Amino acid sequence: TTSGETNIEIVLKKISMQLAKDYPALYPQISAELYAKLYPERSEKLALEDLNTKKIVQEIEINQAVLASNEAKYKKRLLGKAQTRIIITSVIIEQLTLTIIKNNKTITKHLQNVELGSFGGENGLASNQLGGELLKKILAKLINTEQTKAVKIETNI
Repeated sequence: TTSGETNIEIVLKKISMQLAKDYPALYPQISAELYAKLYPERSEKLALEDLNTKKIVQEIEINQAVLASNEAKYKKRLLGKAQTRIIITSVIIEQLTLTIIKNNKTITKHLQNVELGSFGGENGLASNQLGGELLKKILAKLINTEQTKAVKIETNI
């Protein structure tokens, strides 16, 4: 690669972008950046509009039933259409071969017992989201492992 990034970092960015496109509510920062790139004229239009800056007093709801109902509606909107959701409690990869390409140099490493931990959070992952999230988690762990090893090597020199 010419930018100094490894192939793993490039693939991780692509996976994160695709997940943000498919599940924008779960990746608000990346989704906002993608939206701004797709529609640059909209942000300019909004900036030039005469903004109505009067203070809006928002009514504070104290009824617990209404609060619970609103929370359920928000959660339903966030999660989308009902589908099978999965929570992963632990992922351990016994053997993993890693091939890193950086600045046209190829390095192959063999890793054992790579622990990814749990993911899916409180609401779980959509079944068709699982593959992307798993790849993202593996690549992020590998990048973190490589950076940690690089720092240790630099401090020993």
